[in-house]
Amino acid sequence: EVPLTGVEIRTNAAAKMYSAHVAVLAQLKDKAGAVVEKFSEDLPRQGPLEDQEKAQRDVVVMKRHFSAAPGNYVLETVVMDVNSQKIGAQRVDLVIPQPPAGVSLSDVVLARRIDPFHDDADVDRADPLRCVDGRVIPNLSGRVSKAADPAITLFFDVHPDAVSTGEIELKAEVRRNGALIGTVPLRIRQDTKTAAIPYLAELRTASLATGEYRLTVILKQGAETASENVSFTLGE
Repeated sequence: EVPLTGVEIRTNAAAKMYSAHVAVLAQLKDKAGAVVEKFSEDLPRQGPLEDQEKAQRDVVVMKRHFSAAPGNYVLETVVMDVNSQKIGAQRVDLVIPQPPAGVSLSDVVLARRIDPFHDDADVDRADPLRCVDGRVIPNLSGRVSKAADPAITLFFDVHPDAVSTGEIELKAEVRRNGALIGTVPLRIRQDTKTAAIPYLAELRTASLATGEYRLTVILKQGAETASENVSFTLGE
């Protein structure tokens, strides 16, 4: 995710267009330093001049998915602003855990938007950030604006225990600045034969005060319980 606030945007007065250009290279290395996966993409961006101010508040996104064995990895990413020739880099430790036994939840993803599918051929069924509404594009900044976003959208996978006969219960605890402000029950179908259930949840921003939030999703089935957290900042 590359914020356009840090990218040189050029204008063409004659064509009444703006343009930006970002190139991204990312590679995943195992603990021995061997490259396991490598991704790259050229990401030009352009539009009419009247949309330039709005575009400068947006981001350029490169999204990829892959499969790798459980273990410790390092994700190295390099971004070039082609217009200014400036380069930025990031190195992140990454852990792929062993698949848990029993009930579990995936990471909870703060969604920036959901891009709808155009047709069946457009659906990548191996994409872990796929739901019935389309492709989930994460918000990696962790910041949400009340003025720009009427709702906070969260995405995660529910993994029930296929052999359990217990009823599935799902809820979310919402904390603002460390204090619990509410518990929200989340509806879910009682289909324990499904290995993974993609789930979208929404919080309306109009009813929330600005501040630092931490949301805990809690899954219960019979005597088993699993939980995952996500944090975000809600501003004006």
